[in-house]
Amino acid sequence: MSKVIAIDYGDFGTVELKNPLLLITKGFLSDDEIETFVNSASSEDEVQINPEFFKGGMFEVWHEDAVIGGCSVSHEIDNDDMNCCIFVSLKAVIVSPDYRMLGVGGLLAEAVGRNVANEILTLLVKERLSKRPMHNVSITFCADFESREGEAFFNILTNYVQYGINPNKLSGLLKCDCSVDFDAGY
Repeated sequence: MSKVIAIDYGDFGTVELKNPLLLITKGFLSDDEIETFVNSASSEDEVQINPEFFKGGMFEVWHEDAVIGGCSVSHEIDNDDMNCCIFVSLKAVIVSPDYRMLGVGGLLAEAVGRNVANEILTLLVKERLSKRPMHNVSITFCADFESREGEAFFNILTNYVQYGINPNKLSGLLKCDCSVDFDAGY
């Protein structure tokens, strides 16, 4: 399902853009459009990103009428008898070369982090309302870093997800223990 995630005015420091308005969406591009964008946004001197990572639900950043960045984040829920494990994986992130170092990635990470937090909260509240007992909820953030920029994106993303779900308050709401772990690195 395609949806608008956020509308934001980017803080581009000393860079002047005629229109600093950025639109962040999810699922607006077809798989063919994703492949075209990822291939055009990758420079030859960096690790090539496989467009397959983005297919099936890419978050897109738009400036004017063009996609200038994107990321793919997945989350899975695994329930057993009384435990609920959620795995949040940053699969890939890319920003067009002309827009790098301008804060675009940070704005994208913030918007996606808030969106992922809302999706996780929705899942957990549904579980709670189903009257299914839970003793433990664990949320694990996963990523394989290819660059310092990707690591910075992951840190911003996870900060916003954690802020949005607030594990301490979530423990009280769900009446169970909640923990957050990280499985990320180079």
